[in-house]
Amino acid sequence: MGMAMSLCNPLAYSLIRDYFPPQRRATANSLYSSAIYVGNALASLNILYIKDHGWRQGFMYTGYIGVVVGFIGIAVLTEPERGKFTVVKMTKVNDSQVE
Repeated sequence: MGMAMSLCNPLAYSLIRDYFPPQRRATANSLYSSAIYVGNALASLNILYIKDHGWRQGFMYTGYIGVVVGFIGIAVLTEPERGKFTVVKMTKVNDSQVE
């Protein structure tokens, strides 16, 4: 899990930077970060399913949900325009300094 998160987090934060303007990034980052805890809570609910149907069915059920969400992500998300919200600061140069 740690290896997957170490690979996923930099990519996710880069995509969040490209998808959202600066005034919305804090909210987007907090929603992304809170998904870890929501996922843990949902995993705890899976214990109830495992109790009734067995651990193999529980893992299969969880895997199916992941595959469906993955396909939805592939269908809905598009590659963002890189640097869309990048601000370029221009500096004024006096005519006397230009050679």
